[in-house]
Amino acid sequence: MKKVDYPGVLLTLTLAAALVGVFGCAAGRADLAGGVTISIERVYSSGVYFHAVQVRQEGGGLVVSGELKSRRTSAFTEGGHIDIAVIGPGGEVIEEATAAYAPRVLTRRGHRGSYFEARLPVVPPDGSSIRLVRH
Repeated sequence: MKKVDYPGVLLTLTLAAALVGVFGCAAGRADLAGGVTISIERVYSSGVYFHAVQVRQEGGGLVVSGELKSRRTSAFTEGGHIDIAVIGPGGEVIEEATAAYAPRVLTRRGHRGSYFEARLPVVPPDGSSIRLVRH
């Protein structure tokens, strides 16, 4: 009978879970009308993370919305805003916008988040991306 290396298995599972937690929420995608697929990139920011980000086409533009949540066990009170960039398949910036989030104070980890929404007057071509950065 083969002996199982429990510490090794535990370490492997822990690392796999950590990688999914870090990178699993870092990117996503949205399928728009006409077969256009765009990726959603959430840039890491200390203390907060993007949650439930949605990109939808409305008329001749995009609506980007979602939540900002705290990673901390205490309230997150730093001010700031969210920069949103639409980046074409070749890496060129097509459109930029800034969104406020409300409420401005994020409660501790595991509680409600702050909501944001921005309307952009562009529908990017297939293969484009939306980049979200909290400042």
